[in-house]
Amino acid sequence: MKQLFLIDFENVGEQGLSGIRQLKNNDELVIFHSGNISPIIKELLTAYEEKGIKISYPIRTTSEKNAVDFMIATHLGFVCGRKSKMSVHIVSKDKGFQSAIAHAMLLDKQISVNMHINIAEEKAEIKDMRKEKYLQLLSDSDVPKKYHDQLISVFTSG
Repeated sequence: MKQLFLIDFENVGEQGLSGIRQLKNNDELVIFHSGNISPIIKELLTAYEEKGIKISYPIRTTSEKNAVDFMIATHLGFVCGRKSKMSVHIVSKDKGFQSAIAHAMLLDKQISVNMHINIAEEKAEIKDMRKEKYLQLLSDSDVPKKYHDQLISVFTSG
């Protein structure tokens, strides 16, 4: 399955790229930054591009607070619109993406979205936010608790 990594470079810096060697030639990196990527890191990334990993570098053009976070959330929405099966990984230390992740997986059941502090962590902790989001929705509703597990399995299958 194709993997897409949305890197909050301003937040994780070079450490967020740890594990880049694990990527396969159909994987994709989108590195969100404000223009402060060192020439050495650019050279490293170019070498991975030559191996078949698609890398793009949207640059933050405004100085507004959380501009990169909003760009990442918008990109996640764009990915949901593609309606293709893939695994999306937001690489950031920022915990504010949880609602965007849950909403994205409600919009498109073909994608899974996870949070990590670097690429290598992709294998270490995969947390299905879809189940957590449905549990929260059910808890906020009038649906009796005895039906929650059954509904969760229906929502998260297929």
